[in-house]
Amino acid sequence: METQHHTVSVVMCTFNGEKYLKEQLDSILRQTYPILELIVQDDCSTDNTYSIVEEYAQKYPFIKLFRNEKQLGVNQNFFSAMQRSKGELIAISDQDDIWEDNKLEIQVAAIGDKMCCAGKSAHFSSENVSFTVDMRAANHTLLRQLFVGTFSGHNMLITRQLLDETIHLSDFYPFRTYDSILAIVATAHNSAVFVESVLVRHRRHLNNSTKTYFNPTGNQKTLKNLFNTAKESWYLYRKLRPQILRIIRSEEKFLSEIHSQEPVLQESIKMLHWYSSRYFIDFLRLSIFCARRGNLLTFAQGKQSFSTCLLGTFFPIYSAGYFRFLL
Repeated sequence: METQHHTVSVVMCTFNGEKYLKEQLDSILRQTYPILELIVQDDCSTDNTYSIVEEYAQKYPFIKLFRNEKQLGVNQNFFSAMQRSKGELIAISDQDDIWEDNKLEIQVAAIGDKMCCAGKSAHFSSENVSFTVDMRAANHTLLRQLFVGTFSGHNMLITRQLLDETIHLSDFYPFRTYDSILAIVATAHNSAVFVESVLVRHRRHLNNSTKTYFNPTGNQKTLKNLFNTAKESWYLYRKLRPQILRIIRSEEKFLSEIHSQEPVLQESIKMLHWYSSRYFIDFLRLSIFCARRGNLLTFAQGKQSFSTCLLGTFFPIYSAGYFRFLL
């Protein structure tokens, strides 16, 4: 594979990750693409995490280890650690996954002039943890990223430009994780690429910082399933509407702070404005808007069709399901 050379910093944030940390460190060391530095920033672990990385750092001088004086949490820890990096590109790493040996090589070749590159994950559990993953092919447009992130942090390679564009917004929008914030900014610039290859084996266990993987029941297109989905979505929409509107308004303000001239950004701001409006006429405008962009909002890929138009019309209600975490 012919790859343009860019310096790459790998950034890992750790917290009580002693159980699987060595497997991940070893997979990073096996990368076929050269790594400028591996920055590990520990968020006040109480187990042997810090000492494990310390042992690796003594053997491999390009590993740079830091420990926070006080616990920062996932978002602040990652943004702080990324700011320490010196590479042209920044690869984000969880503490408990296993990277494919050619992960970085594939991503460096794929990113081109974009600000972000992500790819697929193969999910597994070494603790007999029961989990399911939605394997339907997702769209990666800004319109969809606003409701559900389709880029996972453990699979992201970003440019320093994206970090610079995002860092001043990280505290502005508290309802998202760091990877969703990065993905929203990248897609607002129409500057993201998705690799259709498995790059990371993503471990699911009881101590994962995020537990948002699910396989929606009843996603087959039968009348019964469509009716049940409509009924459940309407229930969630009515129950959660005040909280949803608070998030939507914050998201609208967040988008207004992004410096991009891409039409999709202005479209997204308009969509959120109609979503948060109390006027029925704006709800109709929103439904028409979503109907015309159903192929960008749903899991369907390709051209607009009658089914994507129908799903788009229903999207303002259906999207309430993405706010289940409020319950």
